[in-house]
Amino acid sequence: AGMQDLATGEASIRNFDTLSGTRETLPGFVLKTANQLETLAEGADFLMPGGWGNPGEGGHAIIYQFRKTADGLTFFIYNAGAGSNEHEKWTSTEKERFHPVKMYQIPNPIDQRELQNFIRRLVIPQLVRHSERGKKKFDAESLSRNIDKGLDFLNATPLKIPKQSARE
Repeated sequence: AGMQDLATGEASIRNFDTLSGTRETLPGFVLKTANQLETLAEGADFLMPGGWGNPGEGGHAIIYQFRKTADGLTFFIYNAGAGSNEHEKWTSTEKERFHPVKMYQIPNPIDQRELQNFIRRLVIPQLVRHSERGKKKFDAESLSRNIDKGLDFLNATPLKIPKQSARE
């Protein structure tokens, strides 16, 4: 179901970022996604496309993952490019390396309004032509600040990457 979530989410986002008259609305997508996260079975995952785009400049793709736990949701950011210097790092014999995954625990009870606001924060940077985005430009640093603000409102705490995962 995870890859299907990712493909469906990407198609929905692409549709409401166009000027077509037949598109899913951003509020509808946000509400639907929040409801899907709320009803996930414990241990189940939900994948979402992420990153940013800027008119005429391109952008960067990131994948977001939510995993339902007994304590709430674990939120993963998968990023191996721009902005990965914000991730946990380790030193190899040749150079400093950054882990491509960043993890957070969002504890229960999860405020549904804040979860919807967070989903909106994850989606807006991808919407190059959407009215809710306006003229705001995004890059790795502004996206990271935007995500951190949303996680703060959800009382999320960063999780350490398990040592065996942080090897070359």
